[in-house]
Amino acid sequence: MARIAVSLAAEEEATRAFEWIASQDPVRADHWYRALAGVLQSLEVFPERCSLAPESKLFGEEIRQLIFGNYRILFRIEGDRVRGAMRALGGVDLGGAEP
Repeated sequence: MARIAVSLAAEEEATRAFEWIASQDPVRADHWYRALAGVLQSLEVFPERCSLAPESKLFGEEIRQLIFGNYRILFRIEGDRVRGAMRALGGVDLGGAEP
């Protein structure tokens, strides 16, 4: 089972999205956050199930991606550790993220 390591930038992105959603609908924000936590936790088991990101060719290393609502979670598998970042998909209302 892999251990998940989320980048500081990804944590900040998730916090900004959560705060925006909470300003509109606190219940929805809670649902969104719990769904995000579940998606990240799912990477502990068989992270290789996720497709290679286009950036893999650019950087010459295996970078995988997992789509979560309006976000793309990019990550590398390093032994028993999954290191990830989260990026908003271009041109999308960040607060409208649905799992």
